[in-house]
Amino acid sequence: MSPYFSEVKSSSVSTPKPLYSYVSTAYISGLSGQPEFLSDTINLDITGFDYVGRARDIQRFYNTEDKEWGITFLKSNAIKYVYETRLQKLKLAPADLHLEKIFDSGEINVYKFN
Repeated sequence: MSPYFSEVKSSSVSTPKPLYSYVSTAYISGLSGQPEFLSDTINLDITGFDYVGRARDIQRFYNTEDKEWGITFLKSNAIKYVYETRLQKLKLAPADLHLEKIFDSGEINVYKFN
């Protein structure tokens, strides 16, 4: 799962922009071979797919201070990996959500849910 794309937050990033700050695309799935909880909202809009609930859940997850809700959310949606960018950090410590850092580029972090 990756943060919900925000044009407002993205506009604050100077060029050259990192890939995550352009538009909502499926680049994470494309590069990792893993399905995403929500991505490529441009095409979801075109096809009329209702993703508002998922978008709201993603925003809640990244902003929650409720450990139990966060863990339950990850379990119930079978989310194995969480992607964190400079534009959207987790409010809780990753360890509180049973997340183990498996990648850190200095720009993004990837966590595995245990």
